[in-house]
Amino acid sequence: MNGGLCVPHNDRISLTNFTCACQDGFSGKRCEYEDVKIDISFYDVSIPQSLLVHFITVREHDLESLNPVPIRATMFKKIRFDQDTITFFMSLPFHLIFVQLEGKFYLTVLQHIYTPSVTIQTKIARSQYCPHIRELFNQTLIAYPIIRRIKYYHLACMKDSNLVCFHDNELFICLCTEEKHANCFHFDFNMTYDCMGSNNCQNGAQCFQDNPTCPTKIMCVCRECFYGTQCQFSTHQFGLSLDAILGYQIRSNLSISRQSIYVKISIIVASIMLLFGLISGILSILTFQSKPCLKVGCGIYLLASSITSILTIICLNFKLWFLILSQMSILTSRSFL
Repeated sequence: MNGGLCVPHNDRISLTNFTCACQDGFSGKRCEYEDVKIDISFYDVSIPQSLLVHFITVREHDLESLNPVPIRATMFKKIRFDQDTITFFMSLPFHLIFVQLEGKFYLTVLQHIYTPSVTIQTKIARSQYCPHIRELFNQTLIAYPIIRRIKYYHLACMKDSNLVCFHDNELFICLCTEEKHANCFHFDFNMTYDCMGSNNCQNGAQCFQDNPTCPTKIMCVCRECFYGTQCQFSTHQFGLSLDAILGYQIRSNLSISRQSIYVKISIIVASIMLLFGLISGILSILTFQSKPCLKVGCGIYLLASSITSILTIICLNFKLWFLILSQMSILTSRSFL
């Protein structure tokens, strides 16, 4: 359903034993459920290159646990140069969304009752910033042990009526209630993103999954100079490769006039090199193809070099345009790519 891909386990044994690979925005055994769509924009904060989004699900109190720890799912997202809005799809129920930008936390979504299959549009603004306690309390109080210090957390909400949340970067993130009380819950600030020990990512990459207990989607976040679905490829030996130098500068689904200045400069330089290379090569061929020049080995060498230079400059421009058109999603044929 909903454009999902049916993958049979073994079509020779049973036609009913299969798994559905769902498109983004759908989940379920047959992709029958529509996920919650979250559109996050940036209001008065600078747009980073990447961010972490923490989905928090508050569990109800029961007899087994008087203080149940909330369920947490974390997603990673890279932001392209031309993006000012990012989109997430979440299949799990959640009540809070915290966005982490370069170590800073922002409360972007707060809902008491979870509503499935809806679109949430929110923004990251300074008014949603969750400061560290060192920005709220003096050094004497911060030096207290955590058991003693947490007794004073409610003072932060009482002093600042605009404060929505804060954290201690140790154990707790606290929300300021309407009554100006601090409602704190446990948060692991030093979590190791290894997909609960089932990390198939290579070369020291981080592993993120959409569900902490039964994940359906896993993503590897590679370190610098590594790429691939499992970060299994390296660009260490291709430092001067055109793909590595220019590939990340090309924006998909945008015309050439809207590309970055680096792409435009590369096209101009390559075109000038092609023009002068063709003129120089053709004139050299016309010069060194004469019979007097071909009587000596030097003339044959210069003629071959002229032909080689023309082919080299043509291949360079072909490679450049192939990279640009494929990254712009104009060339999409898998057989050609």
